[in-house]
Amino acid sequence: MIIQIMQSLQLSHLSSSSTIESDQTCEMNEAGVMSDAIGSADNGGKFKVINKFGKVSYCVSAKFGYQMLPIFVTPTTVLGAALFEPITTVQTVEMIN
Repeated sequence: MIIQIMQSLQLSHLSSSSTIESDQTCEMNEAGVMSDAIGSADNGGKFKVINKFGKVSYCVSAKFGYQMLPIFVTPTTVLGAALFEPITTVQTVEMIN
């Protein structure tokens, strides 16, 4: 699966994206520019983004057919490194009325 990391800042038109695969790393520099992903790709599902810019939120999108659709948005801003890893189990909860 190919995943695209996108970031955008409120009150600014700055945005940047990078295509990344499992076990790769990309870096957003001090100017807010996302680097190309580095490292060997594998099937583990985890990938890392190193943020040297400042507090931002990230949107992770995945390609489904011909479309890139968002699959995760960080609930809080990220500063420093962020490790993204897939959820491999789903827990169901029975609702009691």
